[in-house]
Amino acid sequence: MLGDDEGNAHLYNTQQGKVVATSFGSVEELTAAHLIFLRDGSYGMMLADGREVLPPIHAQILPMSAERVWTRQHVGRDGDWKSEITLFDGNQRVLVRRRFESGAMGRVPVREGGDRVPGILALSLDIAVDDTNYGVRQWLGADGQVLASAIHCSQEQRGGEGDSGVLLGRGWRVDSDPKRPCQVPAVVMQAAEDSGIH
Repeated sequence: MLGDDEGNAHLYNTQQGKVVATSFGSVEELTAAHLIFLRDGSYGMMLADGREVLPPIHAQILPMSAERVWTRQHVGRDGDWKSEITLFDGNQRVLVRRRFESGAMGRVPVREGGDRVPGILALSLDIAVDDTNYGVRQWLGADGQVLASAIHCSQEQRGGEGDSGVLLGRGWRVDSDPKRPCQVPAVVMQAAEDSGIH
């Protein structure tokens, strides 16, 4: 990385002996294989030879391996904005794309301050049904499949007892309070079962 007097960063390829990419503002992540950069307030991804394989239009880029990269961006217009997450393969082909009212993503820690679970993405989103917000957390595998989902009960169902909810997987369910299972609306269950993949 080379910096100029105006605060711009440049990618210098030592094998080619020259700057190989358009300037950008800062570096989010730099490895031997790729560079996550910030330009005009959005993130993009380029390879060591300077090719921009993902344009700087993303709010977040998380490479999970050389063959799997997750992105998050805001899509829409005129006040109708949504969060869109996309899983790309090593050739930048779309494997999975999902849209939510709002959402966030991150890597899954093995333990606090420790290593990350390889290939697993944590996705947090809110789903509103009849003026009630349901917090949903999902864990997605290397091909975008939902491994498990956690749904918080509505405030009315929780009462004064603090957090409660349900953990779901393919063919199994565990309620935090088996005597008072969450009554989750069908639209929320459908989202948790991954109907949004297209």
